Amino acid sequence: MSQRAASLFDTEAPDPPAPAPADLTLPAPAGWPRPPDAGAHHGLAGELVAALAPHTEADPVAILGQLLAAFGAATGRGAWFCVEATRHHPNEFLVLVEGVRYSV
Repeated sequence: MSQRAASLFDTEAPDPPAPAPADLTLPAPAGWPRPPDAGAHHGLAGELVAALAPHTEADPVAILGQLLAAFGAATGRGAWFCVEATRHHPNEFLVLVEGVRYSV
């Protein structure tokens, strides 16, 4: 089964993504965390990140985090699932910190 599931963002004739110019791609600073595995961008949330990322300067991990936090806020505490005797609600807390390194 090599067929891919249909997506909401599929078009009739998909264009291949343009490669990023080499002069705009910067290496990650020392100590910068590795990006998450591809499994983090699974399903509809991953498709939304893939659709939005080429049109913004935001980090794809930040887009994914904000998307998941917004979904949890919109869903509210009415939805939940149980793990043993504890209810887990979809609300999330997110802090985005921009990593800027200053040198003197």
